[in-house]
Amino acid sequence: MTLDTYLSKFEFMTSDKPDLLAMNWFMEKLNNPHKKLKFIHVAGTNGKGSICEMLNKILILSNYTVGKYISPYLITANESICINNNFFSKDDEEVFIPKIDNLVKQYISTFDKNPSRFEVETSLALLYFYEKKCDIVILEVGLGGMYDCTNIIESSISVFGSISIDHTNILGNTIEEITHQKAGIIKQNCETVMFEQTTVTPIIEKVCNLKTNLLHVIKKSDISNININNQIIFENADNKNDNTSKVKSNIYGNKNILDTSKINFYQNFDYKNFKNIKLNLLGKKQIQNASVVLETIEILKKQNFEITENSIKNALCSIIHPARFEVLSNNPKIIFDGAHNENATDNFIETVKDFFESSYSMSFIVSIIKNKDYKTILDKLCTNFKNSKIILTDGTKEDKYLSKETLYEFAQKYSNYCDITTDDFENAIKNISSDVNFIVGSFYTYKLAKQVLK
Repeated sequence: MTLDTYLSKFEFMTSDKPDLLAMNWFMEKLNNPHKKLKFIHVAGTNGKGSICEMLNKILILSNYTVGKYISPYLITANESICINNNFFSKDDEEVFIPKIDNLVKQYISTFDKNPSRFEVETSLALLYFYEKKCDIVILEVGLGGMYDCTNIIESSISVFGSISIDHTNILGNTIEEITHQKAGIIKQNCETVMFEQTTVTPIIEKVCNLKTNLLHVIKKSDISNININNQIIFENADNKNDNTSKVKSNIYGNKNILDTSKINFYQNFDYKNFKNIKLNLLGKKQIQNASVVLETIEILKKQNFEITENSIKNALCSIIHPARFEVLSNNPKIIFDGAHNENATDNFIETVKDFFESSYSMSFIVSIIKNKDYKTILDKLCTNFKNSKIILTDGTKEDKYLSKETLYEFAQKYSNYCDITTDDFENAIKNISSDVNFIVGSFYTYKLAKQVLK
C-alpha cells in the first residue's frame, strides 16, 4: 500500500480542539523515539518551509544524516518525510506502514475512534527518523504550534518564520492569540531564533523568559549590502543573432519582445560576519529567512556541529524550494508561487516588483481555497498590477476551492484596473500570452500545473 493510499483513510483533524493525547499514546507504544533525536522545530505563518529547506541543504552538505518532515506536500505524501532529500520510498512503505498500522488498530480498539491523519503521519515519521539513525531532524509545524502533533518533542532549537493572521478558526482572531499558539513550541532551557516583528517579538520574548530559553532576535540592521540581480535582456524578433539587438525596451508587439529566458535571478547580502552570501531564493523576505537560518547554524556550531562557510554558501546559492516563486518554464516565462494569505501575497507582490518592471505584460492565474481571505488577496493583486490580466479559476475543481464565479463577482469591481476573466485552470495555462505569467493563490494547484506543463 502506498503512503498516499494509507493516509487517505484518515481525517486531517478529528477535533476542533486538538491536543497531544494521541501523540503521547503513540510515542509511548513506540518506545519514545522522539526522546532520542535532535530537532530543529520550525513554526510560523509564512517562510517556515523555506527555512526548513535552507537548513536541510546546509546540514546535508556538512555530511550529516538529516531527517525532514514538512507540510503540505506538493505531489505525493512521500515528500513530507525524507532523509537527505530522499523521499520516503516504496521499500520504506513496506516496512513502516505495517508497523504504524498495527498501532492504529490498537488505538481504535482502545479509544473507539480513529486517530487523525497528522497523528498517524507524524508518529510514522518520528519512528522512521529514529530507526534510520538521523543525526538531526528538521521538523516543520503543521498548524499553530502548542497543540500541533510535532510538539510532542521535548527539546529543540525553536525557529520562527514570520507570523501573521491565518487559520483564525483554530488559532485565534488576533495576531497576539496566534503568536501565543505558535510560541507553544518554545522549550525549557533551549534556544529560539526569530526575525524581529513589532507585535510578535514581545510575546515570544516573554515566553522565552518564562522558560529560561535564550532568544536570538535578528534585526534589519544586522543585514547589509543587499544586491538584487535582475538583469533582463530584450531581443529584437527580426534579428536575434545580432548582438546590437539586445537592448532594453518597453515596446511590445512583433518588433520588440522580452526574451524572459535571459532573466538572471539571485540576491546577495551580508549578515553579521557572513559576507557576500548569494541566495537562489527570491524576495526580501527570503533574505530575512536566510538570516534566521544563519543564526540557527551559529547555535548548532556551538553545539559541536561541524559546519563550514563553504557548506553554507554552496547550499544557499543553489537552494531550490518548489512552489515558492519557482520558475516552471522559461519560454514562455511561468512562475509559480503559493501565496495564499495576506502576508504571503504582500511578499509575492514585493518580489514581482523587485524583479519585473511594471511595463512588462503580466498575467496572474488565480485559485483560492474556501478558508482563505480571497477578498484581500484579489484586492492586492488587482490594485498593485494595473493593466495586467487576472484569470480566475476553480483550481483543481475540488470542493475546497472557491468557484471562479464567486471570485469574479467580487473582482469585477476592479475591471477598470485589470482585464479580469474566468477560465478553467488547465486552459488558463495552455492559453497564456503575456511576457511573464504567474500561478498564485494555492499550493494545491502545483501538481496539476506541473502535469499541464509536462
